[in-house]
Amino acid sequence: MKLSKRTDSVREKIDLAHWLNDYLDNFYIEHTAATHTFKLSLSDKPMWGFIDPGHLKQIMDNLCQNALRYGQPERGQILIRMQHDRHGPCLEVIDNGSGIAPEHLKQLFEPFFTTSPSGTGLGLYISKELAELNQAKLSYYLTDENRSCFRLCLQDANLTSIEI
Repeated sequence: MKLSKRTDSVREKIDLAHWLNDYLDNFYIEHTAATHTFKLSLSDKPMWGFIDPGHLKQIMDNLCQNALRYGQPERGQILIRMQHDRHGPCLEVIDNGSGIAPEHLKQLFEPFFTTSPSGTGLGLYISKELAELNQAKLSYYLTDENRSCFRLCLQDANLTSIEI
């Protein structure tokens, strides 16, 4: 419902390593997930993203819940990785699932698309819309190890000018 109103995001400069540590601690409490389910891989250098923290939480909640549901956590830890690409900081959620079927890739972020009988098909759609509202990009790819990876690339807060 909030998304349909298209209100502006309230973006902030966020220390991503600090935010991810806090986020994961809270995720374990909110979702009673075992603490060994996720592995956090942080960058050696500080990274600052420019995004609405509430939107970032919604996006990460959806990606992490999907990884728990479809990513076969029994086969190993789900990796949350922070890294810097040529455009800025990126957060990745990498699971152990069999990946998205090639015939579903074009529909992956469309509203109401789901392969689950209990899903609404809105989670990834809303996540992508929230990312775009914050001038970020949400994408999917298979890693070299054939693991599913959802990647959220943010604006680099150190390179973003803020107008008042």
